[in-house]
This record gives sequence, structure tokens and C-alpha cells, in this order.
Amino acid sequence: MGLFTDVLAPAFRADYKTTDDFWFQKDPRFGSATHAGVTASPDAAMRLGAVYACVRILSDMVGYLPLHVYRRRADDGKDRATDHPTYPLLRRRPNQFQTAIRWRQLGQRHILLRGNFYNLIVSSTRRIRELIPLNPDRMTVKLLPTGRRGYLYRPETGPAQALTQDEVFHVMGFSLDGITGCSVIEYAAESVGRSLAEELYAARFWSQGGAIKGALATDGKLTKEQREANSEAWQQAQGGWWNAHKVALLEGGLKWLQIGISARDAQYLEGRQFSVADIARWFGVPPHMVGDVERSTSWGTGIEQQQLGFLTTTMAPWFTLWEQDIDRQLLDDDDDLFSEFLVDAMLRADLAARATAQRQYVDGGILSPDEVRIMENRNPLGGEFAKPQRAQNIGGGGDPATSLPARPRPSQNGHRPAPSEIRDDADARASALVARTAARMVRREIGAIQKWAPRYAGDVAGWKEWVCDFYSRHVVVLEESLGLDQTTARQYGAAHTAALLERGVMVLEEWDHHAPAALTALALGEELVVP
Repeated sequence: MGLFTDVLAPAFRADYKTTDDFWFQKDPRFGSATHAGVTASPDAAMRLGAVYACVRILSDMVGYLPLHVYRRRADDGKDRATDHPTYPLLRRRPNQFQTAIRWRQLGQRHILLRGNFYNLIVSSTRRIRELIPLNPDRMTVKLLPTGRRGYLYRPETGPAQALTQDEVFHVMGFSLDGITGCSVIEYAAESVGRSLAEELYAARFWSQGGAIKGALATDGKLTKEQREANSEAWQQAQGGWWNAHKVALLEGGLKWLQIGISARDAQYLEGRQFSVADIARWFGVPPHMVGDVERSTSWGTGIEQQQLGFLTTTMAPWFTLWEQDIDRQLLDDDDDLFSEFLVDAMLRADLAARATAQRQYVDGGILSPDEVRIMENRNPLGGEFAKPQRAQNIGGGGDPATSLPARPRPSQNGHRPAPSEIRDDADARASALVARTAARMVRREIGAIQKWAPRYAGDVAGWKEWVCDFYSRHVVVLEESLGLDQTTARQYGAAHTAALLERGVMVLEEWDHHAPAALTALALGEELVVP
């Protein structure tokens, strides 16, 4: 299925024989039998109001919140990586038939109901073009001897397709083996089955009239035909909600004996309320969010506190799970690139509290007025409004450029430091910042090579093309991150390209030890030494 499947060695593919358990495993669509006598399948479970509400809330939250790809800056800040090819996929349109919100909603539903969200990675010229969702019921995952996953997908038509780990974007839910995720419905089968049985009981109860449950009695003996005729006539006259409260006519010595009990007496309603809370517990959703307001909640007393509790306890793990899988599988484990959900929309307080907090941010010099305007979905004004103001209790307030300078830090002997000491201290801090950035650049370089090298096993021409293409882009990153001039950055890229093509991945161990110091020296204007 594409370039990687054709060129990779067999060790990177899953090999499924006709005798493997894969061909005889249980189809998750058919669900699990329960002691309540009802089969609990994902499709049947979604007919329950509590399950539907939990799945809707969790999937809507994952789909609704914005998801961005960021690039770390040398000063530990971050910028949106709008130039990265993955950015528009995750932000707007991952494929030709879905928007980003619908794609993430579908993914979270698959994770909750099936345990896994699989996507076929469609790429060309080493860039991801599309992410096509795959039916999780038709996928099987196998851990290969190489330590990587192998996938076997059975489309509705055609033969099974073996896929490599690099061709599938896989987000898994709760897992017991680290290879595949577990469906919530599979483990909550008894709770779901009991709730389904209660729904069926209620439907049957009302279809039979709801309030009447008993027997027709007579002192005489009836034939089989008489019993069937009387039973059918009674059911037609009194059965169903549409015949409720009609007057019953008994003849032939028949008597009605009330032998049933009401649903309330059988604690039916209490059982249904317990089922709602029980299902909410399986999904980690507070009961009050799915309509169970009969009992108190430990999630706080105000809406803001409850939202914060739901975010930190339930949604934060899901967001982190998505972010880390995206970083690892779609962003090449690049230390400078990462994905992040914007949770600010969930924490928006009421207008008065929000205005007070924003005023404190502006007065404290944390945010500029324009940044606050952007948070409130208003256009920036520019000029002085784009600059953070110095805190009013520091140096008299105002523009940092015109405010009082910070008090000099005394030296160890209690005297003010000399100007040379101040310069030396600033130089040391600048050098440390350059060293950290250089180390991060080398980790990114080594990580990308370690990931892509196995894909070109046996393909010398393809490997050379990838190395040249990678360093043509990597030198640009070095220019931006370390402030290298174009000639110096290209000198570094050419040296590492030649070393990698000549010595192979064995050179990475030496780079790991020596390249950060060499790149730091290069950024500080010293001579480049390639290990």
C-alpha cells in the first residue's frame, strides 16, 4: 500500500498465517453476552441515553477544542508552526471528506467504543497528505520481533492488507498490553447489559398496559381452545398503552386476580438511576453532566469549579494521549515541534471575573492590551497596545523602555558588581542558552535519522535522496534557532551529510557525545570541528 510497503524489508511487516488466531477471533461488533440475558455490543450500548451522553460529551470536547502544532523558540517560547505540512491537517482538513472537528470526534468515539482509532497515512514526497480513518473492527495489531507494530486490515472488498507502523496513525485508549486499546463497552458489558435489560423491561411493561399485571381465573375447567380464545380476547381488549383505562368485561364466570406489583415497588426506578451513575463512572464523566442530579457531586459547587474538575480529572489525560501520539507518529519525534489543545475555552469565567483577571494581567505586565483583545475575539489595535506594560508597582509603571532600571545585583562581597562582571555574567547566560539550543538541535537531527533510516533499508538511492533533502531543510532551522549565517549553516549541513553517507548511522553515537559542543562553538563564532 504505497512506497513504504514496497521497499521495506519483510521484518517490518506483520506475517499472518491461515492458522493464526486473527482469523478466528470474536468480531467486536457482535458484543459480549451478559448475565442479564442481553448482548452488550457498542451499537446496542449507544441506544442507552447514559452511554450516548458520555460518548457525546467526551468526543465533542476532543473535537471542539482547537488543536495546534507549535515550534519551540530559543527563548523557551513557542510559535504556531503554520508552515509545517501537518498543521492544516490537524487544524482544518485531515482528508477530503472530513473537517478536523468531525475527524477528532470520530476518533474519540472509536477509542471509547472500540478501544482504538486507526488511520491510513497517505503521503507523497515524504509529506503526509491525508489521514484516512479505518474501521477498527477490521483491524488486527501484532507486535513484531523488531519491537514495532504490524497491522493487518481487512477491507470490505478485496484481500487483507499488511501495513507497517509508519503507514498507520494509531491512537489507543486504555490498554493492558500496550499494543491495542480496550473498549469501555467490553469491560462494562455487565453494567450495559443490565441497563439494556431494564430498557427492554420498561418497553415490555408499557406494551402490556403498564399498570395491569395479573391472571384470569374461573371455578370451572376450560379447554385449550377456550383458554387461548379468552387470553387473545383479553389481550386485544386490554393490552397496550392505547387500551389503558378501558372498562374490562368479564363473562363465563371469569375473575381478575391482581398478582403483580408496580415498577416503583420493585425499585425499578431506583435501579435505572443507579445504572446512569454506574455507566458515567465507567466513562469517567461526572453524573451531573449526563442528567443525574439526584445526588450531590464532589466536583465543586460552582459551574467554573465543576468545569475545572472535569478538565483536570477526565479530559486532561485524553488530551495528553492525543498530543503524544501526534508528536510521536506525525511530527517525527522532533523536539522542537509539538501539538497542544487550547483548553482556555473551557475555563472562560463570567464576564466580570474575566475582565478583572485580564486587567490584572495587563497591569502586571504579563499580557499586552492587544493580546487580551485577541483572547476576546477582537482585532488588535497595534502600536503601543501591542507592548506589555511594566508592572505598576515596579519602577513607577509605564513603558519598560522608559521605566526605572532594575536594581543591580550585589556581588558576593556585598559591593555592587563592576561593569566587567555584569558583562561576564550576561555572556555566561547567553552561552548557556546557545548550548541548550544546540543540544536540542542535535537531538532533533539524530531522532529524525534514527526514525527514517530503517525505512530505506536496502534502498541506497532513496536513502541518499532523503539525507540531502533533510539537511537542506535542517540548515534553515539552524539559521533561525541559533542565528547562524547561511554559509556557516550550510557548512555544518554539508559536513554532516558527507559523514552520514560515508559512515552510516554508526556516526550517530559520536554525534550524540560531541556534536552539541561543536555546534555551540560554531554558533559562538569558533571553528567547526566535525567528529
